[in-house]
Amino acid sequence: MKKIRDKAEKKFACMDELVKKLLDDLLSKSVYIFRDSLPIFFCLLLSYITARALAKGSFKS
Repeated sequence: MKKIRDKAEKKFACMDELVKKLLDDLLSKSVYIFRDSLPIFFCLLLSYITARALAKGSFKS
C-alpha cells in the first residue's frame, strides 16, 4: 500500500507543477487570448482538483 501511495504522490506532484505552470501562464498573459479555451481549462482544473481530493481521501489509513 505504501508503494501505491508513493507512486500516486509522485504523479500528483508532477501534476501540481503542471497546474501551477498553466495558471501562471494564464494569469501572465491576456485573458482575451484564452477566452475560447477558458471553459475547457476550468473543467480540466475542476476534474484535477476532484481527483486530487478523492485520492487524498482514499489513501488515508
